[in-house]
Amino acid sequence: MIKKDDELAIIALCSQIGVTNELKPLENSEWGTVAKKLMEHHKTPKDLFDFSQEDFLSILNLLDKKEITRYQMLLDRSPSLAFELENLNKYGIKIVTRASTLFPQKIKKRLGQQTPPLFYYSGDLNLLDKKYIGFVGSRDVNEEDIKKLKNLVNHALAHGYGVVSGGAKGVDSIATAESLYHDGCAIEFLADSMVKKIKDHQYSQFIREKKLLLLSAVKPDAGFNVGNAMQRNKYIYTQSEATTVVKSNYNQGGTWNGAVENLKQGWVPEFCLKNENCLGNNELIKKGAILINENFDYANIKNKKIIKQQSFFE
Repeated sequence: MIKKDDELAIIALCSQIGVTNELKPLENSEWGTVAKKLMEHHKTPKDLFDFSQEDFLSILNLLDKKEITRYQMLLDRSPSLAFELENLNKYGIKIVTRASTLFPQKIKKRLGQQTPPLFYYSGDLNLLDKKYIGFVGSRDVNEEDIKKLKNLVNHALAHGYGVVSGGAKGVDSIATAESLYHDGCAIEFLADSMVKKIKDHQYSQFIREKKLLLLSAVKPDAGFNVGNAMQRNKYIYTQSEATTVVKSNYNQGGTWNGAVENLKQGWVPEFCLKNENCLGNNELIKKGAILINENFDYANIKNKKIIKQQSFFE
């Protein structure tokens, strides 16, 4: 018998595991609304297991009977979740929800109601307590780009930072590897299959050594989806102390969209690597990203006035 607690309620309502095309789990925004209404009525998620139809109507303001039935069916699947969660655990994958103190608190604070209700994860959640520099960029990088990226990662490591990225080929995976191979730590927010990732011997080794943490807001066997890739960019920025754009296409792709969104929202300082031949980088700098070169050492990253007054190019 699986214990009906706050975390189970969130998993039952929001997890994509064990659901069919006919039964859709709650979206991030839907759960955000539910969480807000529960707090207003001094309720917690586990109270949903005992909700009557009148409670769904009066507390959650669900006026559509089909919607009430949807919520009830999602909650009723909680016993079958024990089997699904056990299967995930065989791969070393667990779930952490917003009800847990181990949930990424920086993301929760910065995103508010946009925060996902849960993350699938593999690794030690205590790695979330460390400080990170985000590294984002194109899959298409040349030897010069890679050299500059590795220099920046090592400057970040020298100041006690780990690397947070999206785990994709190119800039993301190179930054992660550089950190791990120099005895640093790393977090990757995945947009597709975590199961496939942890089958890689090197990744599983770093996970066991508590140097690497994988997190994802999509189910662990999910295929690639552009929308999911765009969404996870938020988590890279909001988990970092600052994020560095190494190479971006102009006005297209996940790197560009994530960088523009961060500039608009002002989550963290955004650095952009000097690259006269990269239109995307040049345009991001015009929009407010802070121009740096490969020798930037990530000192005083929170002091934008100092950063902008310094010259990194002479």
